[in-house]
Amino acid sequence: MANALGPGTLTLGAVGDMRQFAAHTTATSLVPSYSDGDVLNLLDGSTETEVDEETWALEGTFRQELETDAIEDWCLTHAGEEMTFTFTPVDSVSKSYTGTVKIRAVNIGGDVKTKNTSDFSFPLNGRPTIGT
Repeated sequence: MANALGPGTLTLGAVGDMRQFAAHTTATSLVPSYSDGDVLNLLDGSTETEVDEETWALEGTFRQELETDAIEDWCLTHAGEEMTFTFTPVDSVSKSYTGTVKIRAVNIGGDVKTKNTSDFSFPLNGRPTIGT
């Protein structure tokens, strides 16, 4: 049986300095990307293929708050920092994903008289770890 995403959790940062994202996100995903290794042509006529590269990102969308302690301001303040994360897609399944991401700043503002959102993409350091 397939589960729908949520209710779940998404936290970033260490215990005592943890930021909750789940109450603000409308989409959350762990996204893999792949790039094929380049083929190198060597002088002797042979070829060598470099290793394929796999990268991951924690991505999603959250509602902008535009208030004190807003998530978009938190992202700007912590841009460039590496932080741990825990993503639990469905609380009732008791499975989570953890790892370390690099925080990136997000867009602030948007259309007038609209509840704007910000898309985030935080690159992972390696692959996520599956936990329970």
